[in-house]
Amino acid sequence: MVEVYDDRVEITNQGGLPPGLSKAALGKVSIRRNELIADLFFRMDKMEKVGTGIGRMREMMRNAGLTVPRIQVNSFFTIIFKRPLVSPQDSPQVALTELEKKLLYEIKKDPKISRNRLSTVLGIKPYTVKEYIERLKEKGALQRVGKTSSGYWLINER
Repeated sequence: MVEVYDDRVEITNQGGLPPGLSKAALGKVSIRRNELIADLFFRMDKMEKVGTGIGRMREMMRNAGLTVPRIQVNSFFTIIFKRPLVSPQDSPQVALTELEKKLLYEIKKDPKISRNRLSTVLGIKPYTVKEYIERLKEKGALQRVGKTSSGYWLINER
């Protein structure tokens, strides 16, 4: 179950921790709850970095300047992510994909960079650059100032 509140997001899963796994070992030890399903997903190449999820979540929260997730364990497993508090006059933070972040990084280095140059630098198709620029505009993270040939990109810092 996923519950979203103004100040936090809580994800709860029935069943608690697998036998043999302590709360202190979370993020350090991986125990498969269901060997058959885990093996199937492994063979289908649908598992990534087994046993690293809790550690990665903690690191990502720290990197975002947020408190690490709080974990509650009983007959249920609950992880609680604190959300940044946003006052009504503040603009909400917009989550960006890794590609959007890379685009903004290149644009920040050279505000007059062309879409074709972005395509070359990032190793993606020109139409993909166009699509992601449109997404960034819709999110309010980027705008174009001036004409195509003589204008420049303006990143809206939040």
